[in-house]
Amino acid sequence: MARRKMTIEEFSAEERRRRDAKIMSLRAQHEAHEHAYESVLGSPRYQKLRAKGGSISAEESARISSIAPMSNEQRGELELEEILRDLPSMFVAYAKVRGPSKHESRPQSVTLATWPGQVIAEGVAGNIYKSPGFGGSIRRRQIVAKLRGVTYVGIWSFDSADAVRMRRRS
Repeated sequence: MARRKMTIEEFSAEERRRRDAKIMSLRAQHEAHEHAYESVLGSPRYQKLRAKGGSISAEESARISSIAPMSNEQRGELELEEILRDLPSMFVAYAKVRGPSKHESRPQSVTLATWPGQVIAEGVAGNIYKSPGFGGSIRRRQIVAKLRGVTYVGIWSFDSADAVRMRRRS
């Protein structure tokens, strides 16, 4: 029996269902681990033990460790999907210049990514300018990027470990 080709609408709906199922499973795993952790460490019994210098029992420790925490890649995927789904008013991304050096003064293309490395968006970094700072001046650039038609703008300081706080442009 020949398989029928899917239309673009059917494909995107199927892809959306698959992606939503993946996000729900990642979120459920994260919440289960957080709940187990909080049920032990947030309990009044534990707070009393901690005040006396005690520790949790072996079965409580086993209950926490039995639920596998999310890996960094899974957290990055969940973060990326939430950013793309919700289009928040502000988010933090890490900028990577695609070119010879981030210290060149001309405008350059940049890739904005989550901290594990999943690409959020492509953008443009403007010219470098100096801003007066504590104990001297700070070299900065403005970054502009679009996510699903929404423009985000951020200021990138070279001393901030390539982290950029992107804000929605109104």
